Amino acid sequence: PLLLFLVVLTNTQSSNEIFALSTLYNETGGNMWTNKDGWDNLSGACTEPGAVYGVLCDGGGRVTQLLLDSNNLQGTIPPQLTMLAHLETLILSYNRISGTMPVWREEDTGVPPALSNVEIAHVTGPLVMNAFFANIVDPSSSLMYSIDVRRSYVQAVIDDSLCNMVNLDTLLLGANEGITGSLPSCINQITSLEIINIQDTGLGGTIPLSLCSLSSLRELYVGATENESFLSGFIPSCLNQLSSLEILNIQSTHISGGLPSFVGLGALEEIIIMNNDISSSIPTSLFTSVPYARIIDLRGNNIEVALSDQVTWSLSRLEEISLSSNRLSGSLPSNLGYCTALRVLDLSNNMFEGSIPPSYFSLPNITYFDISNNDLEGVLPEMVGMMSITSFRISINRLEGTIPLSILDR
Repeated sequence: PLLLFLVVLTNTQSSNEIFALSTLYNETGGNMWTNKDGWDNLSGACTEPGAVYGVLCDGGGRVTQLLLDSNNLQGTIPPQLTMLAHLETLILSYNRISGTMPVWREEDTGVPPALSNVEIAHVTGPLVMNAFFANIVDPSSSLMYSIDVRRSYVQAVIDDSLCNMVNLDTLLLGANEGITGSLPSCINQITSLEIINIQDTGLGGTIPLSLCSLSSLRELYVGATENESFLSGFIPSCLNQLSSLEILNIQSTHISGGLPSFVGLGALEEIIIMNNDISSSIPTSLFTSVPYARIIDLRGNNIEVALSDQVTWSLSRLEEISLSSNRLSGSLPSNLGYCTALRVLDLSNNMFEGSIPPSYFSLPNITYFDISNNDLEGVLPEMVGMMSITSFRISINRLEGTIPLSILDR
C-alpha cells in the first residue's frame, strides 16, 4: 500500500508539470515557436537531456529550468507555471509576451519556492510584477538570486520588501518607467549584491547611504540614458568604501554637490558621471587612485577649476576621457598627452586657455579629438602622431597654423 501511494504521488506531480508546460505552449503560440522540438511529447521531458527543447530536469525527474529566450513566444505568461514547483531558472527574454508574473508560494505548491534565476528582459510587456517582488523569497533559503527584467514594460513598486532577498546578487531593472518607488535604505541587508541597474526607470528618491555597505558591489547604474530621471540628492561621500566597484554610471539626474573622493576605488574601470548638476572641482584622486580606469566621462556638469598637472597621473590604461560642457578653466593638462592608450579625448565647450601641449599630437591611438569652443591660442605644433584619427575638432578657438593634409584626408 505504501508503494502504491508513492507511485500515485509521483504520477500526480508529473501530470502537474506536463499540464504547466502544455499550458505555456498553448498560451504563447507554441505552434509558431522557433524551436518546439519535443513539445509534442511532454511526458518524456525528463527522460533524457534535450528530450524537450528548453526544458532541463534534476536527477529526480523534476523540471528545474525553462530556457526559452529568443524563441518567438507570443501571448501571456500563464499562472499555471507555478505548478513547476521545483523550477529554479526561468529565462524568457526576447519574446513577445506579457501578463502578470506568477508567484511561487509554498502554501500552493507544497514545497518552498526554488526560483532564483529570472531573466525576462526585452519582452513586449507589460509585465506586472508587484506580487512577484514581494513574495519571491523563502526567508530560510540560501539560494543566490538573480533578476533581469530590463526593457520589458514592467509595472512594479520597489519598497522595503526588496530587502527580503538577502541573497540577491544581480538586480537589472533598467528601461522600465513603470517601476516606481525608490531604493530602500535597508538595501545594505542584501550583502551579496554585485550588480544594480535602475537606469531609465521611474525610481526616485536618493542614493541611500546604506548602499555604501555593499562591499561586493561591482557595477552601479543609476539615472537615465533615454528619459528623465527622478533621482536627486548627492553622491554619497562614503561611496569610496566600495572597493570592489568596477563601473560607476550616474547619468542625467538631479543629483548635485561634488564628486566623491576616488581613494579606495582602485578597481574602477568605467567612471561615467555625466549630465548631472555636479559642481565644485575634480578631485586629484581621480587621476592618481584609479589605475585600471579605461573610461572617464564627466561631461555636461558644472565642474570648474583647472585640472592639476602638479601630480603624476596613474592612467596608463585610459582609452576615453570626456570633460566637455563644464566650466573648466586654466591650461590644458599636459599629463593627458602621456596617456598613450587614449582613443577619445573630448575637452570641448569649456574655458581652457593657453596653448595646446605638443604631446597631444603624438597620441598614437587617438581616433576622436575635440578641443573646440574654448579660449585656446598659439600655433599648432607639428603633428607627428595621430595616425588613427577620424575626427579632429579645434574650431572656435584662437589657434594659428596649418592642419596637415594627412589629417584632413581622413
